[in-house]
Amino acid sequence: MKLFRPIICLFIISGVAASTALAQVTVRGKILDESRSRLPGVVVRLELRTDTTHQFITGTDLGGMFKFSGIPAQTYRLVAIAVGQRTMTMTIRFDGKNLDLDNLIMMAQPIVVSGVTVEGRIPPAIQSGDTTNYTAFFILLLLAVANVQTAPYAD
Repeated sequence: MKLFRPIICLFIISGVAASTALAQVTVRGKILDESRSRLPGVVVRLELRTDTTHQFITGTDLGGMFKFSGIPAQTYRLVAIAVGQRTMTMTIRFDGKNLDLDNLIMMAQPIVVSGVTVEGRIPPAIQSGDTTNYTAFFILLLLAVANVQTAPYAD
């Protein structure tokens, strides 16, 4: 019986340790920009600190909210990526309790563009049902190519 007690205690302690390691938590938060406006479409990633190939990925909804469910309690790096915003990273340690990160602010990072060129062409003709509408420029071009003399406009 004396040998049986330590074995039972060992099983109880190992069961408590295993349940703590397997505890799953929910993480939620809201991502805002510098002006406190919500940011939809931000990619939010949780990557395990010890193995970055082990990741959980979600995106923010129209209200800037994100949520991860069933995350094992360990230490993670939270990474948030959005176009026109600086990538935000932070380390988070889960102790088995659900975590609400409240409002996370992303700083703006303007995208520098050296220049923009807009090109447009006037179509020579537009088909509308069974009617072909020619643009005036195209008609003058055809007449010039054909070397056709036009009659002067008379009142």
